[in-house]
Amino acid sequence: MKAILIIVMALWAGIAAQPQTAAWTCRPEKLVARGSIVFDASPPQDRDGGIVRWEWDFGDHSRAWTTAPVWSHVYHEPGRYPVTLTVTDRTGSTSTATSIVAVKAREFMITFDDGPASESTPYILEQLRRIKEADGAPVKAGFFVVGQDKSRTVYHDIWQPKYGIDHRPGVLSHPELVRQIAKEGHIVAIHTQHHPDLDQLPPAEVEREILDCYQAILGAGVTPPKVLRSPRLHDPKTLPPALAGWRIVRGELTKDYLPLITEDEVIDNCRKILRTAPDSPVVLTFHDFRGLPGHRLDFVKIVNTLTEKDHFVLIDFDADGAVAASRYRAPNEQTSEDLQDLLQVWRQRLSPSRSR
Repeated sequence: MKAILIIVMALWAGIAAQPQTAAWTCRPEKLVARGSIVFDASPPQDRDGGIVRWEWDFGDHSRAWTTAPVWSHVYHEPGRYPVTLTVTDRTGSTSTATSIVAVKAREFMITFDDGPASESTPYILEQLRRIKEADGAPVKAGFFVVGQDKSRTVYHDIWQPKYGIDHRPGVLSHPELVRQIAKEGHIVAIHTQHHPDLDQLPPAEVEREILDCYQAILGAGVTPPKVLRSPRLHDPKTLPPALAGWRIVRGELTKDYLPLITEDEVIDNCRKILRTAPDSPVVLTFHDFRGLPGHRLDFVKIVNTLTEKDHFVLIDFDADGAVAASRYRAPNEQTSEDLQDLLQVWRQRLSPSRSR
C-alpha cells in the first residue's frame, strides 16, 4: 500500500512538473475595429492552476500583464495583428504562443422607417444624395414603408398645431414617392399597412397587414423584396404559412424618434451601437418623420461623422445582408424607450422655448 502511494505521488509530481503551454482564443467570431475583443487563455492549457502570469502583446504597440487568463482589447484600426501570449508558471517557466488576428472595419447600413410622406421623404432623399460611400457613390438606403398609417401618434399631436402639418404617411397616399425612392436606387420594403404591434395580432391579421402593404407597393409600380420590419420591432411570434419564405429585418434603434434629441446625441448613440454590436454589418434604424420641417435632423452630419471621424464604413443597404445582421430585441426593451419618448414630448409641450 505504501509503495502504491509512493507511485501515485511520483506520478502526480511528474504531471505537476510538466511545463505549462501557452494557448488562447478570441471572440466574437468576426473581429471589427473599435469593437471589444475578448482574448481568453483559460483552461485546459492551465492543467493544474500552475500559471500565475499572463503577458499579452496585441501587435498594435499595446501590451497587458495580468494574473487572470481573460483580457479585453480594442483595435482602433482594421488590419492584421500578431498577438503574442507569454504565460509564466509557479516555477518561473514560460511558454509563448503567437497567432495573427484579422480585424476588419465595422460596416453599417442605414434604414428609414414610417414613410413615405410629402413633407419629409423628399428631405431624406436629398440628404441621401449627399451621403457618399468610400468609392464616392451616393449610398443606397432601406426604406421600410407603411401602406396607410391612419393612427394619431404623439408626434402628430405636436406637429399639426405647431407646424400646420397633418402628418399621415402611406404608400397609398404617396405612390409617386415610392417610385422616386426606388428610382434613386434605394430599397423599398414592408413596415406593415397600418403600423400595428404585430405581436398583439392573430395570425390572420398579421398576414393581412404585411400582404396589404406589399400589394400597395406593387400598385405604386415597385416590386419590393419579401422582407419586413415590424413596427417598434414587435415581431409576430410566428409568420403565417402564407408568408413562408418571408424574412424579418430588425435593426439598432438610434433613438432619433425622441422629439428633443440632437444630432450629437444621435451620433453618440450610433457610436455606442457600432462599438458594441456583436456582428457586422450593423443596421442602423432612423425614421422618415425626422425630415419634417422644424423637426429635421442633419443626417449628412450624422453619417459623415461616423465615417470620417470614427472610421466606420458605410455600405449599401442589402436585404440579404440586413437579414443576416439582424439582432433580436425583445418587445419589453422598447417599452421603456416608448415611455421615455412620451416624457420628452411632454417636456416639449411644457417648455416651448426648448423646441427646435
